[in-house]
Amino acid sequence: MDYLDTLFNFFRVYDNSHYIRKDYNALTDKNEYLGKRILSFLSILITIIAIVFFMYVIYIMLKQLK
Repeated sequence: MDYLDTLFNFFRVYDNSHYIRKDYNALTDKNEYLGKRILSFLSILITIIAIVFFMYVIYIMLKQLK
């Protein structure tokens, strides 16, 4: 059940407590200091790379099944 809760919480992007949304808000906030904005950018970038990587792994696995 914990895995399902984690998955559901990950995809709730409209909730302000979601970490991607917090990082995006910090990235676009002009009053935030540069270090926090750089860390937010890196966090978003790593998240996108991880999602693309897992999609690629799933694609390769499905391609192997055919």
